[in-house]
Amino acid sequence: MKTQVSMFTYKAVSVAVLTIVPLLISPVAARAAEASTSVDQPSVSPAPQAKTAEPDYVTFNVEFNNEAGAVPLLFQLEATRCVIGNFPHVQTVNPGQAPSFTMKTVNTGRCQNVNKYLMWNVTPKTGVQTKPYRVKFIHGRNPDWGTTISVDGNIPMSGAVQTATCNGKNCLNPQWFFGTAETFLIIGFH
Repeated sequence: MKTQVSMFTYKAVSVAVLTIVPLLISPVAARAAEASTSVDQPSVSPAPQAKTAEPDYVTFNVEFNNEAGAVPLLFQLEATRCVIGNFPHVQTVNPGQAPSFTMKTVNTGRCQNVNKYLMWNVTPKTGVQTKPYRVKFIHGRNPDWGTTISVDGNIPMSGAVQTATCNGKNCLNPQWFFGTAETFLIIGFH
């Protein structure tokens, strides 16, 4: 009987040791694996979250300058993203006119750290069937916060964008104006 008890005790202790040892070894093994980072394979850490210097709102005073233009221009808003204000949805700008409006880019909530834009289809009223071309206001990162005016499509000889200036500096694509303060934007047509 003494032999049976000692055999039973031996089995119980063996099971207990086999159960506890892996629990004690696994944290030590994990630390050892972390410490054995090879020189040839540097450890990869996640990129830090970029913090923007972009304020919550940037104000733009915009002028569609058709003073030197020869034909009326019909502006029709096509798309907008993260821009608020009294910008025109549909407006005709006659030769000799330079109407202006104020708008703000929004850099909060779903608009934080994303490119902001307004897109108009512009149709010169030449008396002939003319297809519209696109004028796009873009405020985004390139790589810093900046503004540009992009023009694409079938650009006619009369009624085309001739200039775009932001605070007096060229911002007609491919040029960018870098700044996040109040900006005076003039888009000139001929």
